[in-house]
Amino acid sequence: NMKGRISEIFSSLQGEGIYFCERQIFVRFVGCNLKCSFCDTPRDEFREYSPDEVLNEIRSFGSGYHSVSFTGGEPLIQKDFLKECLRAVKRDGYRTYLETNGTLAHEVRDLADSLDIVAMDIKIPSSTGEGFNVSEEKGSDSAKKKIKNISLSGDWSESYIVNLFDWHLHVSEQLDRFTGN
Repeated sequence: NMKGRISEIFSSLQGEGIYFCERQIFVRFVGCNLKCSFCDTPRDEFREYSPDEVLNEIRSFGSGYHSVSFTGGEPLIQKDFLKECLRAVKRDGYRTYLETNGTLAHEVRDLADSLDIVAMDIKIPSSTGEGFNVSEEKGSDSAKKKIKNISLSGDWSESYIVNLFDWHLHVSEQLDRFTGN
């Protein structure tokens, strides 16, 4: 019987992105592949759940929620357990929402048929402790290795391309590019 490490399951309003203020049920996974200085997820406080136990706890909140958000930490480091939870939640009629740091985006392909929404919260190196300095390393091999194009496809009607930060540009140029200025 598969078990996963979950910090907490709770209901609240989404605090970020285009679904800001939507009511959601949050399933907070423990563990991450990054060490962000601002992380609010406890690293060693968790309970082990089976996918059925996660679903039963989600059901206990009742109806009227926009979606169930699988967040962390980084849920994709427990991909097999996450996949079973997503399937169970989808079968029960809930909309699924994955919050990920984007560094394991290739893992999303295996989950695409059970995902409705993916929110990628891309971390800049200064927040993860990598110490990467864009202006000093502009154009270097180190910077080139950080450029990724990830094609996410599956049963979705389109193929989505997520372009992670173009590390060749200075941060201000990057912000202008994302905001259209």
